[in-house]
Amino acid sequence: MHDEKAEPDFPSHWLVAHEAAHHWWGDFISYRDWTQTWLSESFATFSEYLYSNHLYGAEEGALNLFNKKNAYLNEAKGRYQRPIVFERWENPDQNFDRHTYEKGALVLNMLRDYLGEPMFKRVLYHFLSKHAYQAVDTHDFMKSVLEVTGQNLDWFFDEWIFSAGHPILDIHYEWKDQQIVLNITQTQDTTQYIPIFKMPVKIAITTEKGTETKEVWLREQQQTFTFGVASKPLMVRFDPEYVLLKEWTFQKSKAELLFQAKNDNTLGRLWAMQELAAHLDDVDVLNFLKSQAKSDTFWAVRREALQTLAQAKSFALTPTLQAALQDEYSRVRALATTLLGDSKQANLHDLYKKLYETDPSYLVQAEAIRALGKLKRPAEQAFFEKVSKEKSPRNLLRNAANWALEQLKK
Repeated sequence: MHDEKAEPDFPSHWLVAHEAAHHWWGDFISYRDWTQTWLSESFATFSEYLYSNHLYGAEEGALNLFNKKNAYLNEAKGRYQRPIVFERWENPDQNFDRHTYEKGALVLNMLRDYLGEPMFKRVLYHFLSKHAYQAVDTHDFMKSVLEVTGQNLDWFFDEWIFSAGHPILDIHYEWKDQQIVLNITQTQDTTQYIPIFKMPVKIAITTEKGTETKEVWLREQQQTFTFGVASKPLMVRFDPEYVLLKEWTFQKSKAELLFQAKNDNTLGRLWAMQELAAHLDDVDVLNFLKSQAKSDTFWAVRREALQTLAQAKSFALTPTLQAALQDEYSRVRALATTLLGDSKQANLHDLYKKLYETDPSYLVQAEAIRALGKLKRPAEQAFFEKVSKEKSPRNLLRNAANWALEQLKK
């Protein structure tokens, strides 16, 4: 529960959507044993994405899935990788992790993309109707897929539900003799029971005449695909809608990254902004990022432009960050405040105080307090002590003030 001021930063609609989805996934049908937790939690987590997409539009929906992917990858890279259906646990709570929630949701999104929206909905309806008020397992769901579509998708479930891991891809291409030669290598460690993945993937090729999309199948550890293209491509995209759960590296020129960061879809622009960090010694790149931090149509891309600019060793970032303090979205303003605070410029003291007093976001206020703390002014102790008694969601203001007080002790 939180006040109206906190709603933009800490909305509850995702949680309401998740729990409402359990009326179907968990209540109308339930799972047969603890190994099958994904049949409720993955479906409810996928429903969070569906509702975000409905409520805010496709860009926010894409970002929702992107954040779910990162949550899973953090667990996969930092802790462990396991099959989604897994019987090795000391207590059932161990199954309620990022594999059950986020990875399962991403797998459902891949299944939806493979089957198409109408067929995917028919599968869900059939599964729910056939097994109403029953306990089910994954094989019941697989049978519904077969009965509705006529397709045996055991290969899909073997890879994504009954096996651990995800593809790690190294991708590069060259254009010569009016052809694109695209090389894709799967580099995941298969000695750890992680398969070489079989999967369809789209390749989008953009030239001055427009964009053409091809579909290829990955089946082997290393594959090469050739496409006839009359003119040099402006942009080549692998998995252009970012449906596939993957880690990847895709070698591209500075010119293509600049084009992509300006013209691609939301996640494509976000990725290209990150990749431009390798070219921060180029004035044109710095000026482009500065421009996009102000003008990109989606807030998360504007924020990413700031994040990439902050990695530049010699760039007058302060004016760009100060301009970003006027951004419509609080998370852009909060990052700008954080980065300004990292510069420890004493002349910005009054700016931080004003942000604390006037910004409508708890997130920005907390970062303003931390920025003041980085200045280490003993005269601010009474102010920090006062703020440390303020109530806020997740104790944001109190925690920031206590952190600032620790800086004074140092």
